[in-house]
Amino acid sequence: VGALTNTSAITFSSPGLGATSHILTPSPRNYDIAHMVANVIPYSDIIPMVDRQVGTKMAIGCSLVPLSCHSLSPTMCELLASCGDGGGRGVARQYETSCATCQASGQASDPAVEDQCST
Repeated sequence: VGALTNTSAITFSSPGLGATSHILTPSPRNYDIAHMVANVIPYSDIIPMVDRQVGTKMAIGCSLVPLSCHSLSPTMCELLASCGDGGGRGVARQYETSCATCQASGQASDPAVEDQCST
């Protein structure tokens, strides 16, 4: 939709749009997708491997099994740990407000995350 409306768009773990965009009417141009769409893609997530990614790809970590990496909870935990909470704090909050979510998703079993959740 972002490519069709000339609006910046972000997606999470979406399949690629290289071929599937051509089934839309009207079809967005690959140029517009490449310049208007960003896709956050966790490592090991297999869903974004379906079709060719055309827009900007932003890779993030995920040490879970592939289907679990497709879930939004581990993605949000990784973004919070890596980028902070967007509240003007320049340093990541290290899961202080979301440890329960990260542990429930299984991401806290990652040794790098486990140390942060135990503080």
